[in-house]
Amino acid sequence: MDGRIPINVWTGDSIARSGRGTLIKLNLENLDALSKLITGETSGMLAECVIFLNESFNISENENKNFADRKKQLSEGFKDKINLFQLEEMERTLISKINSLEEVADETIESISAVKHLLPDFALDALKERINELFKGIKSFIEKVYDSIDNEILEIFKNIDHDFRDGVSEEMMKHLKVVKQNIDQIKNQNDIYGRQIADIRSIMKQQDATILDGNFQINCSGENMVQGLVIPSNYLGRKMKILKDHIDDGIKKIADYVQGIYDEYASKIVDVIKYLINTIPKIRKNLRHAIEMLNVKKKEFLSLIPNVTCNYIKTKLEELDNTLGKWEPFLNDLKAVSPILDNHLDDIVKNMKPLIVQMIFEPSHYDDMFISRKALTPVFSSVL
Repeated sequence: MDGRIPINVWTGDSIARSGRGTLIKLNLENLDALSKLITGETSGMLAECVIFLNESFNISENENKNFADRKKQLSEGFKDKINLFQLEEMERTLISKINSLEEVADETIESISAVKHLLPDFALDALKERINELFKGIKSFIEKVYDSIDNEILEIFKNIDHDFRDGVSEEMMKHLKVVKQNIDQIKNQNDIYGRQIADIRSIMKQQDATILDGNFQINCSGENMVQGLVIPSNYLGRKMKILKDHIDDGIKKIADYVQGIYDEYASKIVDVIKYLINTIPKIRKNLRHAIEMLNVKKKEFLSLIPNVTCNYIKTKLEELDNTLGKWEPFLNDLKAVSPILDNHLDDIVKNMKPLIVQMIFEPSHYDDMFISRKALTPVFSSVL
């Protein structure tokens, strides 16, 4: 309490100080001022505390009501950060390219059947097998993300200490509810105390201001003080570290998830892409060598096949060479389309952090709570 509060409502020695009864003269003005202070300013301050706590509770409650939307935003945000939608587009392009390649490859294999022993081995069957392996790997990777990301997001939101789905906001609500009930009780007790002082002042105003201790009975209004103890909160044990702890935990979980799907799916896709990038130029070299052989050793080939067939074979070899030539930039683009395929896992986690912070608990809302807490500090200091 500061100097403005009229604590001295009597003059002379009190019984507690002297150990004996003496004349006590009440200062009615100070008694009146104390009553007004308790029922007015102090009560108002406690009411402000309740208002601030309600505002903070509403902030948490609004966050909690939007839980489903926040989960969805974080899930969609992750898909966006790994460029999953672009990868799906490239998967569709891959299907089209596989169909075109298989058609040209089959026609080429059929066209050279009569002179196959004279030409280099193009290993087209092995090529088609690895390309189909690539498609299956990408398909499985995309399906894995869609099937698992929502559950991973749920784990990110889950409370560290309690069984709450929406970890931060639910724990904050539970804590604020307990604190509000306690402040309400303190305010009620304060107001009754103030009214009792007013009763005493009203009675004493009608009596002689000087009374002998023990010779006068003051009959107050009979209001009882509020019963019950202030209830301790079992929540927010980490205090204001709750947000940081949950964010750190969420980032670790998303990092583990990214590493897991890279090890199980993405790394294998990358291995196939590297194999194809390394193998296709060798196949194209053999195709061009075969075309050169058809020109240089044309008589030898014409002894086995007609000229029309020889020209058709060259056309098919050139077509296959051109088709494979378009695969090389596509494979490089495919490898770079997603940071998870390019093994930039740290970048994914780094780019996810702001969204995790925002979705776990809206920072601006959390700042509002800090502002409320700052505003409460002088109020509590004056009241307690």
